[in-house]
Amino acid sequence: ALGVDRMFVRAMNEQDIETVMKTYDESTVFVQGPGRENMTRLDNIRRVLAEFLALRPLRGLIHRGLSAGRRRP
Repeated sequence: ALGVDRMFVRAMNEQDIETVMKTYDESTVFVQGPGRENMTRLDNIRRVLAEFLALRPLRGLIHRGLSAGRRRP
C-alpha cells in the first residue's frame, strides 16, 4: 500500500490524472470532507480530482495520502 500512496502523491503533484485514477477501483468511496457528499463511481471521482488539480497554486503541496482511513507518514 505504501507504494500506491507514493504513486498517488507523485501523480497528484505532477497533475497526472490518469495515474491518480489507477490508485482507485470501483469499490472506492471518496470522502470530500465535512458537509460534502461522499463520491462513488470512478467518473465522479475523476471529475472531483480534475477540479482539484485545476487549482494550480496548490501544486506541490501534497505530502502524504490517506489510505483505508489511516494517515500515512
